[in-house]
Amino acid sequence: MNDLLHRVRVNLYENYLTGNSDDYWARVISERTLNVKEISRSAVNRGGAPLSAETMEHNVMLFLKEMAYQLMDGYSVNTGWFTANAHVRGVFNSYTETFDPMKHSVLFRFNQGDLLRMTQQWCWVVEK
Repeated sequence: MNDLLHRVRVNLYENYLTGNSDDYWARVISERTLNVKEISRSAVNRGGAPLSAETMEHNVMLFLKEMAYQLMDGYSVNTGWFTANAHVRGVFNSYTETFDPMKHSVLFRFNQGDLLRMTQQWCWVVEK
């Protein structure tokens, strides 16, 4: 077992879909939202990243900006930690109809990648 211990707080709610009054589902209570600067600082202070927090923040922002550019050109992205791709929402009334921003929208979806999925092997404590 890994010595790393993670804690998440949750609220439990009755699960009406199962028909069993003893069933609950959990919603994680976010401690707070972190930005790139705060995560970069933490990587240097806690994780021992071999560069300054400012350099890390700058490089992450360059990466994210380029990733957004590539997503907008129709590429999918797989970082190992997450995957991302573009989706078009809206109804096209014919095969020849073109994109109309009044009827259609482009959304970006992010999904858990294999590296993040592997964190489930780490030791977790769930607190109510």
